[in-house]
Amino acid sequence: MRHIGTVPSCITNLHICTETGVANLRLTRADLEKLRSLDNHKMKWDRLGDHAIVSHLRQEAYQSCPTNLLTVCEAIRNGSFSPTALVIHELATDNVHRVPLPGECVHECKSGNLSEAQLITIGALLGEPYGIAGEGNSLVNNLIPSLQDRDQLTGTGSRRELGFHTESAIHRWWARDRDLSPIGLLLFGLASPVNGPMTRVANGRIAAARLDEGQRALLRRDCVRLALPYRQRRQNTVEWAAASPVLSGRPGYETVTAAFYGDVMEPLCDATAHTLDNFHDELEACSAGIQVEPGALVYIPNIYSLHARDAFVSRFDESGRAQRWLQRILITARLDAFQFRASSSERVFELRSA
Repeated sequence: MRHIGTVPSCITNLHICTETGVANLRLTRADLEKLRSLDNHKMKWDRLGDHAIVSHLRQEAYQSCPTNLLTVCEAIRNGSFSPTALVIHELATDNVHRVPLPGECVHECKSGNLSEAQLITIGALLGEPYGIAGEGNSLVNNLIPSLQDRDQLTGTGSRRELGFHTESAIHRWWARDRDLSPIGLLLFGLASPVNGPMTRVANGRIAAARLDEGQRALLRRDCVRLALPYRQRRQNTVEWAAASPVLSGRPGYETVTAAFYGDVMEPLCDATAHTLDNFHDELEACSAGIQVEPGALVYIPNIYSLHARDAFVSRFDESGRAQRWLQRILITARLDAFQFRASSSERVFELRSA
């Protein structure tokens, strides 16, 4: 497929859907054991800074990670391979004792730091892992449904569909001299109910190619305004960026920036609204559903892929614990993009204010 670039010929057990561009990688048992060893060092996570953890795990990766994984991450990082998403299956997980309640110490709820180690390791092969203050305040975010957030359009909500969107879309344009949106995000499944919600992914370049030239030209203009996502708002105040395009960059290799949920994206005219409806239809047509079950790790490029989450009925036990637990990290190309932003740790940055 032209939109996903060149698949490295030396990679085995990599299967790509020609309709959606989603790549599935299955590692051998021996390779999975190599990844399991990442947590054998029993790092003192609470005593090390984020930089030290990332540096250590990156060194470990180049020494012990399977060649298939190193090769596919390098191809994604250098831009020669651009899948809609990469799904790595059947990774080892920590033993989950219980899903954390809001504010509960995560490390008391599972047996170790294996999920964090694998997320950060693969993130360090793809770029620079980081987090956003207000979304967990740590390098690894825990996405767990909560009773109080179940009607919210956030990663911890459940009863409302979270439509296709670019992660932190507004931060691509909020500061005009630098892009503060992630180049990608990684999700890892720790606990999932039977028939849990799908995470949906769609390649914006594939969808854009299905529009006519006039529609693509309209989406290349400053045709929408983007707002801060709900979890980054102060006192429910909506803050908007200046008008911006949905498509930018060379045709066929566009950067795609959109958010189809709530009030986060506002078209500036009726023609744009109509074209966005058509674009959304094409995103739906080329989308794929991914079940982020325990042991599944999903990389979603944020430059051109959009993702969504189905609405679902989140179930809680008598103490209010959910049945679903995902972890997430964000990836950037360079940390110095955030040099003028306040930080709560070495790799967690404040983005709510301009």
